[in-house]
Formats: sequence, structure tokens, C-alpha cells
Amino acid sequence: MPAPNDLPPYSLRCVAGSLRCLPAAPHRGYPVLRLHHRWWGCVELLYPVQAWLCWLLPILTAPLAFPAAKLERRLAGWLSVAVSAVSAVMAAQLVPMVAGSQEAQIYWTQWIEALDINASVLLDPLSVFMANVATWIGLLVLIYSNGYMAEDPSQGRYYFFMLLFVGSMAGLVLSGNLLQFYVFWELVGLCSYALIGFWYHKPSAARAGMKAFITTRVGDIFLLAGILMLYMQTGTFDIQAIKVYLQESPTPQLLLIALFMLVGAMGKSAQFPLHVWLPDAMEGPTPVSALIHAATMVKAGVYLLARMHTMFCGLEQWLTALCIVGGITSVVAASAALTETDIKRVLAYSTISQLGLMVLCLGVGTRLAWFATQMHILSHAIFKALLFLCAGIVMHATGTTDMREMGGLRRSLPTTFAASLVGVLSLSGIPPFSGFWSKELIIKAMLETHQYLPLAAMVSASILTVAYSMRWLYLIFLREAGQRSHSHRPPLSMLLPTLVLAAASVAAGFLELPMARFMLMPLHAYPLSLESLPYTATILVVGFVPFAAFYPLGMLKPEALYKSHLGERLHALARNALYVDALYNKIFVEELLHALWELLERVEVGTIDHLNYSLAWGLIAASKYFRKLQTGILSYNMLLLLIGLVALLALLIVL
Repeated sequence: MPAPNDLPPYSLRCVAGSLRCLPAAPHRGYPVLRLHHRWWGCVELLYPVQAWLCWLLPILTAPLAFPAAKLERRLAGWLSVAVSAVSAVMAAQLVPMVAGSQEAQIYWTQWIEALDINASVLLDPLSVFMANVATWIGLLVLIYSNGYMAEDPSQGRYYFFMLLFVGSMAGLVLSGNLLQFYVFWELVGLCSYALIGFWYHKPSAARAGMKAFITTRVGDIFLLAGILMLYMQTGTFDIQAIKVYLQESPTPQLLLIALFMLVGAMGKSAQFPLHVWLPDAMEGPTPVSALIHAATMVKAGVYLLARMHTMFCGLEQWLTALCIVGGITSVVAASAALTETDIKRVLAYSTISQLGLMVLCLGVGTRLAWFATQMHILSHAIFKALLFLCAGIVMHATGTTDMREMGGLRRSLPTTFAASLVGVLSLSGIPPFSGFWSKELIIKAMLETHQYLPLAAMVSASILTVAYSMRWLYLIFLREAGQRSHSHRPPLSMLLPTLVLAAASVAAGFLELPMARFMLMPLHAYPLSLESLPYTATILVVGFVPFAAFYPLGMLKPEALYKSHLGERLHALARNALYVDALYNKIFVEELLHALWELLERVEVGTIDHLNYSLAWGLIAASKYFRKLQTGILSYNMLLLLIGLVALLALLIVL
């Protein structure tokens, strides 16, 4: 960090001297912190402050949710919306600072002086993009929460953790050093644990929160090990300094560090085989599910891989590991989604599958693949938040999560049906919705490098995606009325965010060229090409035809597949996602707990308790013996006292 006197004339220095800014890249020919116009200069002087307040504001104001909820139950919700709106606007105002320019990094005063570690904010296209995704999706989810959680008695606790969640995710993606990044990484995990188990009076919710906490801890340990190994090799936690160091002198332990960080991302982003916590996380409130799946928590792992991609992309083994993990995850999770009957668990497995596609795409290793991943992060954030919020409206209206009891809701919930249709079409990759454009980019990136195995995994997962998403829509809205077809209309606060997200799902696909310029990508046309169209057509046709045969046309019955021995086995295998969760329960829950109880019996009961009882009985026996010396007869006591005095005098004379 330059000394105060070395700062260029257009850099910002606060009066207190605690906040300093590196030279910002010119924007349209002028320094970013220019003061040519009084009003514009005031706005631009706030850029460094906004970079901090973007994530500090939600975190610092989160405790206010408790007194606000006590004053007026709904006050906490609207306070959270106001804070989140300010945070989102601040994130949006960071866009001009980095658009089409080199990265600018803002440093604050030293955080840990002994290790020379600064608390810093890294502003570049990736971090600003992710901060906007987290804050804007968070804002819509909080608006929705005001209707969904209106009758919940614990609104103070709910909005406290929701604001902390949004602020922690924004802080995570804007962190300039890995130690600060890890602090926010753990804060995000803590918030997810608290919100998944929000209704802790339900045993299933309490177990789901604990399961998420423990499973993600596995990845967190590996991530911490990777960060510490990087520090030992480079002597710094600063991300940009590490990047420069590794470019100039790569370390022999780089592959091990990269694999450790991959395991960390696998835990947070629910990648196979650490995916088991995410379906059970549906026990939390639906707005929580939307926030976790669309903007926070699970995107943190993909962001970590994207952030470290330039440092590790030269490692072929690491890229291969990304392709293997992402490919297996995308196909296995999509298969599980096709067999689920719970409205939210289908979407949970869908999220796992789409995250697998992102990891798979990063494994391609090219700049275009990296950009395609960012576009899919954006499109997935929009349509997955949309689908979860629509699912929440359906659950709120029908009182059930079982899709087998639903049906015919397009009549009673027409707006929700239209929004769900947009979300499903986008998830399926049907033009002109956003999912189509991001998946086209992924296909193009794989075809450019002739990576046909990852492409086969992507096509297979996408075929299954079309099938399960259409099935989801049909069972809820399109088939004949089910047991829970009668419903009440949702409030405007729940409908408005879904309409905004539906519109965004249509518009986001056309943002690829502006996004390419923002990300400094040499993309001059939309990714439509004759080379990729056969793959897209195959995905849509092969995915839709079996669905149509099984459901709307009724030519085949799903139950018919289960009658054969092979069909029953395949269905069970897909429904249980290769029995990974059952294996963990067997090894780490049943067997481990049994072993711990055995150890408890032997050590606690057999050894420690035995020693305690032996000591007690020994003291009792000794007390019985010494009790004989105290008879209670005065003459006997006086005699013993006299003998003691004589013995003491004799001892003094001798000495």
C-alpha cells in the first residue's frame, strides 16, 4: 500500500487518514474521483465509502430488527427492505467505477497489525457483479418476506439473520484478502444454519440446520487449510498480491492448495458428494430457500472458484477435477429432481444440478467459459429466485408441499402460473429467456475447445432439466384439479417480486453484450451459431417428448416403470441420489454414534465412574476407621490433648 505522500493527486484520503484509495482507473478519459462538477464530485467521493457501506450497512443495522419487531411486528420487515434497498443502490453505483476498466482496490487501516493484514475491499467486474446479484435479489426476497412471514411471531430474529446474510454475502464477494473472505464465509454459513433451522421447534428443521452446518464444515476445514498454505507460500493474504506472486514464481504445492479450495467450494455449493445438506435445507422458510439458492451461500463456492480461476487455470489436474465434480453433480442431481414429489425439493436438486453446470463450465478453463459461468450465475439467480417465490405462493395458498395433492392452480393463481411458466422456460433453456443464452454460451465454450465429455454431461443434465421442470409445472398448475386446488390469493408484497423477476428473466438474456463489455470479454455477437443449435434442439426435444408422453398425453404411466425390477432399482437410485445420504447416515450417524456410545460406556462408565465410586467408598472406609479416634468422652479427649502437648514439648526440647 503506498504511503500517504505517494498517493496521486486524484486519490481520496479521509480527514482522519484511516481510509485510503489506490489510483482508480480512468473512466471515459477522466480519473474516477474527479471533481469537475460539484454534485458529481460529491457522488464520486462517496465511491470508496459506498464500497464499505454496501455490506457494512446491512450487518450493522441487523440488530435493529429486534427492537423494531417489538415496537411493531411489521416494522422490522420494512426496515430491512429500506436497508437492503440502500445497500443495493450502493452496489449499483459501484458499476461505473469498474466498467470496462482495470481493477481498483481500496484499503482501510490495518486489521491485524502483527501480520500486516489490511481489511480491504476489492473492486473489479467480478466482485461488483456478484455484490449486485446478492443485494438486488436480497431486496426482492425481503419485500416478499413481508407478506410471507407477516404472521410469524419471531420476525425480529428472522430479519436480523436475513440482513446479516445479505451483508455477509456482499462482504464475501468484495473482500480483498482471503482471511477477511473466510470470516464472511463462516458468517454466511452461520446465517444459513440459523435460517434453515428457523422453525427449530420442528425436529426436522432443527436436524436440517445441524446437517447443513456439519456438512459445510467439512469443506470449510479444507478451505482454511488451503488459505493457510497459500499464506505460508506467499507471505500474504491479499488476493491481488497472491495472484502476482503465483504468476512470477508458482509454488510446487499449488495443486494441493487448489484441490483443498475445490473441496471448500464443494461444501458451500453443494457439489457431489457434499450435496446432501441442500435438499433438507428446504425445511426453512421459503424466502430463505430463495435467498440461499439464488444469491447467497451456494453461489459463494462458485465465486471462490471463479476468483481463483486465473491462479489455478494452468493446472490441468485441477480443471479435470472441476469437470468431474461438476459433471457428476449436474447429472445425479437432475435425475433426483425428476423423481421428487416435494415442490421445494425439486427446486433444491435443480439448484445442485445448475451449480454443477457452473463448476463444469469453469473446468473448461477458457476465458469464454469463465464468462459463460458468470452469465449462468446471473440467469440462474433470477429464474431460481422466481421459481422459489412462486413455490412459496403455492404453498402459502394450498398449505402443502406435496405436488401430488396439487393441480389446476392456473385458474386460482393465474399471475403465479404465468410467472412460474417464465421461470420454467428459462430453466429449461428455451429462447428467448435468459437460461437459453447462458447455456448457449456454455455449449459454445465447450465446442471451441473440443471438450466433448463435459459437453455430453451438460447435454444429459439439460435434457433431464427440461423433463423435471415441465413435470413440476404440470403437476402444480396444468393437470386436473387435485385435493388442494382451492386456494386464496397472495398479497401484493408477494406478487410484486415475482413479476419483477419474471420480467428480468426475459430481459437478462439480452444483457450478454453489455456484460461482455463490463467483464472485458471480446464478445461481439450473441452466441447463436449453427454449430451449437443441434445440441440445443436435442436438449429441448429429447427432454420434452418423454415428459409429454408420460403426463399431458398419458401415453405412458410413470407407475409402469416401477413394475419392472430394473425400473424400480433405477428409480430408487435416482430418488436417493446414489444413496450418498444413506451412506453418510450409516457411517457417520448410526455407526459413529454407536461407536461413541460404546466409548462412553467404557471410558465414562467403565473407567471414570468406577474410579469416582472407588474413591468415594475408600473415603467412607477411611472415615469409619478414623471415627473411632473421636469417641465423644471428655476425659479421653483431655488425655489425648495432654499426650499431644507433651510430645510437642519434647520435640521442641530435642530440636
